[in-house]
Amino acid sequence: MTESVQWETIDCPVCSSKNYRKWRTVRDRFDVIPGQEFTIVNCEDCGFRFLNPRPDIESIGIFYEPEGYDPFLSTKDKVSLTDSMYSMVRTFSLWRKRLLIEDFRRSGSLLDVGCGTGEFVRYMQDFQWEVAGVEPAERAREFVASHGIQVTESLGKTPDNQYDVVTLWHVIEHLHDLEGAVKKLAALTKSGGYLVLAMPNMESYDAKRYQENWVALDTPRHLYHFAESDTVKLFSSTPVRLIDTRNLWLDTIYNVLYSEQLYHRWEKKRYRPFFILNAIFGSYVNDWQQSTRQASASVYILQKEGTNA
Repeated sequence: MTESVQWETIDCPVCSSKNYRKWRTVRDRFDVIPGQEFTIVNCEDCGFRFLNPRPDIESIGIFYEPEGYDPFLSTKDKVSLTDSMYSMVRTFSLWRKRLLIEDFRRSGSLLDVGCGTGEFVRYMQDFQWEVAGVEPAERAREFVASHGIQVTESLGKTPDNQYDVVTLWHVIEHLHDLEGAVKKLAALTKSGGYLVLAMPNMESYDAKRYQENWVALDTPRHLYHFAESDTVKLFSSTPVRLIDTRNLWLDTIYNVLYSEQLYHRWEKKRYRPFFILNAIFGSYVNDWQQSTRQASASVYILQKEGTNA
C-alpha cells in the first residue's frame, strides 16, 4: 500500500517560507499503512506547524476509509455503542453551534463546508436558515442531496458573495490548497457576513499533556495544526478579520479519552485514570485562570469587512 501513496513536500502555507524543522513524529491512529510514521514540522519564520511531507490529494483518500472514522456515521449500516454515544454528543453539539452562530446573526443564508452527511445543515434548516453544503465524499453528498439540500463537491463550484454565514467545523485542517481555500472562503462570504472556523487548539492543555499521542493531531488527515495567532496570520491578506474566539468544551473530553486510548495502544502501558481527570479538569481550570485558551478545540469567528447584510 505504501507504494500507492504519492508524497509531496510543501513550503509553509502561511508565510511561504522554505525554512522548517521537524517538530514531532506521529503515527496514524487507524494505522492504515502499518507502522508508517508522519512528520509534523515547525516553520522557522512564523512558527506554523504542518505535515511535511504529506500524501498528495490523489493519495489521501485511503486514509479516510477506515470504518471508525467519525464524520460519516449516518451512512453506516451498523452502528456500535461508541458510535451511538458519539451521535448523542453530536446532537447536543448541534444545539451549541446554533446558539454560537445566533449570537452574531439570527437568520439568513448559511453554507457548511465539509458538511459530511448534513446533520448540521438539516438542523439549521429547521430553524428557518437557508442552507447549502460542500462535501467532496460522494456517498455523503448523495445522502445530503436526498434530503433536498443543495450540495456541491468543491469550493470552486460554489458561488461567491452568497452567504451570510460560512461554517467549517473541523474542516480547514484537511484542505490541501490552504491558500486557495482562504481566498475562496473570503469571497463566498457577503460583506458584513461571518466565517466560523472550528479546529483543534495546539495551545490546549491536553495537547501539551499528550504530545505525540494527542488524537487531534490525526496524521495524515490533519495537514495543519493551528493556534489562534496562526488563524489571524492566515487571513491577514483577505478582508476577513477575527472578532471573537470561543471554546468547544465537549471536544476536550472526547480528545482526552481517545488520546488516552492511543497512549495505551502505542506505549503499551496501563490506562491512567488520574491523568485523564487531570487533563480534563486542568483544561477547564487553566482556561478560567489564564488569558490563553486551554480547551481542546477553538471556534474562531471572523467577519468580512463591509456593511452588515
